[in-house]
Amino acid sequence: MRITLARSTAKPVQALAVLETGAHEIFNLDTGDIALMCALHSSEDEHVARAGITPTAIHNNCSGKHAGMIAGARALGTRIEDYHRLEHPLQGQVRHAIADLSGLDPGDVVWCNDGCNLLAPALPLQNLATVGVWTRSQPPPGRDTCRKVFTALVQHPELVAGQGRFCTTLMHAYGGAVVASECGAQMPGRDGAIGIAVKIEDGNIGMLYAAVMEILQQLGIGTPEIWHRLARFHHPKLVNTAGVTTGSVKFDFKVQKAL
Repeated sequence: MRITLARSTAKPVQALAVLETGAHEIFNLDTGDIALMCALHSSEDEHVARAGITPTAIHNNCSGKHAGMIAGARALGTRIEDYHRLEHPLQGQVRHAIADLSGLDPGDVVWCNDGCNLLAPALPLQNLATVGVWTRSQPPPGRDTCRKVFTALVQHPELVAGQGRFCTTLMHAYGGAVVASECGAQMPGRDGAIGIAVKIEDGNIGMLYAAVMEILQQLGIGTPEIWHRLARFHHPKLVNTAGVTTGSVKFDFKVQKAL
């Protein structure tokens, strides 16, 4: 069973846990703010302007998640100094949400520190895909706030990543039918929503995007026009520093039903 550290893929569920504190109502957070909580953003002008601050060395591309969690801690009426620690009440809600949406017992999810000093869950890849199945029209029982997260991602793909980035370009191309977060994806299917989670063993981000596109095409999700818009991610040009082609991308797998 392949265990993987979710990292930014978990951000929509972390944002969900924040919304379930009522923080969005207390602090008047709009869908753009919610999208920024889900973001691994590029710190473009639009991202910085929404934060309303002059960025310094302590403001990184996970800033939306951190700001949202501080708001969530405030909404719970608890301390903010250790909002990032495992024992904090807000992180308890995050852990419960991840376990609930993944179909795992809380004790089966391993937690460790991410690069931005917040907790990230490690769980089987198939359960990570299960996390992404929730939709605007079919939230799991007791998780109606999922709709707000889904809507935020659909309405503000540019805030989730940035200009030219895969997740932003993918969501624009699919016009709201697919949402993505580095790189789990969710889209409607014949029997409800489909969740996709992809792990590249050596961490090659370009191959991650290429694999996602190949899976979408093999599943017949999208149109030739959409796939053409995303072709540079599906079949990236491999060149050296002189611009000479050094290789190509081929896919030695077929998507099939689980046995």
